[in-house]
Amino acid sequence: MFLQQEFFKHVMVSFPRICENMAFLPATDDVRWSNDDRKFTLWCQGKTGYPIVDAGMRQLNTVGYMNSRVRKIVQCFLVKDLMVSWQKGEKYFMSHLIDGEMASVNGSWQWVSYMCWLCIYVRSAFSAQCLMYIHVYLFGAMIIVRCNWSRLPAIHHK
Repeated sequence: MFLQQEFFKHVMVSFPRICENMAFLPATDDVRWSNDDRKFTLWCQGKTGYPIVDAGMRQLNTVGYMNSRVRKIVQCFLVKDLMVSWQKGEKYFMSHLIDGEMASVNGSWQWVSYMCWLCIYVRSAFSAQCLMYIHVYLFGAMIIVRCNWSRLPAIHHK
């Protein structure tokens, strides 16, 4: 985790445009986000109907923390499935995470946005690799099994 923070700090220093709420790669600036406020609000409240996403968001809203793998799931869900801009998700995370540090939170959202952009728009050779992170059902099921999240009441709540 600390290595990742240091890496993203160096990225921010080398590419100051990302400190101005801009994408690391200018090509991804052209993504047409739906930015549906209703969907974003449901995501924020943990009421999307996807148990792993909802459990993660409820955990964030309740205790201010979320497992790093679950962060990737909820980030991918917002960007790829709801087509809501990563900037909105980043702002929400920064205002709710107790361990929120700008460089690593921004870097994480930038990475997710870029991987989703590759899968959706470029359909590159990397698509198969990034689908594991982006497919909510597959990756969510792996997290539930590994972390025994199925015992948590939030995972069954609709």
